[in-house]
This record gives sequence, structure tokens and C-alpha cells, in this order.
Amino acid sequence: MDLSAPSHQPQTEKPNLALINKLFPIIFISLTVLFVSILVYQQQQIKLLSSKLELVSTTPHSTTPILSVTQAVLPTSTSSPVISPTVSREFTFTKPHNLPIHISAAQSFKVLDRFKADELYQNNLECGLSNGLDYFQKFVNSFSENEQGHVYEISYTEPSQEPKSWVLTIIPNQIGYTDIAEFRQNFNICAVGGTTYPFLLSKKYLMFVSACGSGADDMSGLPHGCDIISKTLSDLIKLNDF
Repeated sequence: MDLSAPSHQPQTEKPNLALINKLFPIIFISLTVLFVSILVYQQQQIKLLSSKLELVSTTPHSTTPILSVTQAVLPTSTSSPVISPTVSREFTFTKPHNLPIHISAAQSFKVLDRFKADELYQNNLECGLSNGLDYFQKFVNSFSENEQGHVYEISYTEPSQEPKSWVLTIIPNQIGYTDIAEFRQNFNICAVGGTTYPFLLSKKYLMFVSACGSGADDMSGLPHGCDIISKTLSDLIKLNDF
């Protein structure tokens, strides 16, 4: 009979699988939530940065240069020409500010010294018309011996080719012309370089103008002063009726 105590072998402790199985889902979910939170935070930071960059790129000062005072405030003459009134006793016109001209004082003359029936008749014949000498004699006879007319010389004040002046001759409308087409036809000059081409009429005055030469160019490169004046002012001049 074996009276010795029974021997006890040490036993190895096995992990508690049940506890691990319970903790694993919790740990997994926690890690997942943390990871998702990090991603969301990064996305928010990226959006915030993008918004700031967009704001900077669309601000006015980043795309539109700031104008200086001289650029932003332009003189009114660049968009609407300034005109100054020019008035004489017989006519009126508005002068564009950039037209360099000088108007002489009126020079008086006796109408009968400058307008003669036979000369007017010859001019009429040269234009292929024939109103008869009597027609022009009647015109001349409508003026008294001392009836006065006036000459105005409008000169181009900057360097230009000749002629530099446009000459206006104004006499009283004693015969009472009312039809400008008739006036221009009957007193027309068909020769080049005349000084009294019929131009305008009113109840009180008749206006004649000079030609601006033959139109030849002297190759100097300078402007044609007379042409510039006549073309600019032709539609601006108005004869007075007072």
C-alpha cells in the first residue's frame, strides 16, 4: 500500500476567450470611430483652406488694377467736345475746342464795288446758265450806293498748306431771296479759285464763301488748313435774321 501523497502537476492558465470576444467589437468600433473622426477633420480643414484661397483669388484688388488719379479722372473733353460760341452781327456758329482758328474783325466794303452785273452774268454763262444781264442788273440795283457788306477771314493758326484761310463775304438780302437752291444756282462760279461762291441765306443776309484752292497737295505733309475749316464749320454756321 503506497501511503505517499499524490503529486499535483501545475496547470497552465488559458486565456479567457469569452472576455476577448466581448472586448474585440468594442475596440474595433472605437478605432473605427477614431479613424473616421480624423478623416472628417482633415476634410473640413481642406475645405476651409480651399474657401480661403477662393476668396483671395476673387477679391477685386487681385484681378483689377487700381487706377491712379490721372487714369480714373478723365477730362470731359475726351468724351464730349467742348464748344465755345462765336457770334458776329450777321452770323453765329459754335467752334469745336480743338479747331485752331482765328476770326478776323469784320472788314467793310461797298456792295456795288464788289458785285457787278456784268461779272455775275459772265459767271452765270460759264456755268451753262443764262438768266440774262437784266436779271443781275436788277439784283445790283437793289443796293443803295453806300450799302455795306462785310468780309470775315477765318485763319488756321497752326502750320498748314496754303490757303490757310476761309473767307466769308456777307451782304444784305435786299432782293429778298428765300430759295437757297435758286440762290446757289444763279450766283454759282464754275471757275476754280473763286472768292464768292453762294453759300447761305436768311431773310436779312446773303453769305458767299471762298474756295480752298485747287485741292493740290504740296507734299509737305502739313494739313490743308482751309479745307479743315470749311468742312468743320459748313454745317455749324447760321446766318442771323436780326
